[in-house]
Amino acid sequence: MAGPKIHVTGPYLEGKGSFTLQMRQLTDAEDARRTVEYWIAEGATSFKAYMNISPDELAAAVKVAHSHGLKVTAISAPIGFREGRCSWHR
Repeated sequence: MAGPKIHVTGPYLEGKGSFTLQMRQLTDAEDARRTVEYWIAEGATSFKAYMNISPDELAAAVKVAHSHGLKVTAISAPIGFREGRCSWHR
């Protein structure tokens, strides 16, 4: 079909402690998984993790996104790096 390919980012994946009411706060890793699955079904093609997401929530979101061939970008997420790999990469 003619026309541009549009990349749609799902809503921020934010954990407890968000400073803005517009961001829904994830409650746990299962909530992160369900949230990513929902937005993939709605057409999201990538996700952004925000500041207060826990490592378990982020790992669950990344696992689901990667299983669909999609990416998650972390914005100031509390993630450590060692030996060139993210500490939550499994």
